[in-house]
Amino acid sequence: MYKAMDIAQYVVNYSIEKDNPVSNLKLQKLLYYIQDAFLVEKGEPCFIIVF
Repeated sequence: MYKAMDIAQYVVNYSIEKDNPVSNLKLQKLLYYIQDAFLVEKGEPCFIIVF
């Protein structure tokens, strides 16, 4: 399992590298889809958000 901040940072860095930066809302949606895909493929969450 990964930290949510690490996944978010990877997505932000990747999008900047591809010259297509993400907004806060787009990042939130992408994290939702990443979590969904991980649950379907692995059967466990990719990350857990802890406050």
